[in-house]
Amino acid sequence: MKEKFPVLKNLSNVLKLFAYILLIIGIGYFILYQGIYEPQLPHHRFSSSDMMQIQLGIGISIISLTIIGFAELIKVILEIEKNTRK
Repeated sequence: MKEKFPVLKNLSNVLKLFAYILLIIGIGYFILYQGIYEPQLPHHRFSSSDMMQIQLGIGISIISLTIIGFAELIKVILEIEKNTRK
């Protein structure tokens, strides 16, 4: 049987892939780079730009989690529609 709404299903998958990539980048940036690598540099002092970079990493992570939730919402709506047709 031909699947209904293949574009929405593909959009959900693409959004989820994009969001997981963003999540890895965001977490890697604010934990690995700002938390482990940069403090080990010689003559490094924690400044306001470091705080902004940490907030940026956290913000990217939160946005990616929101996108993952939106992609899952699309799938849930498609499943509800599929079960309603039966």
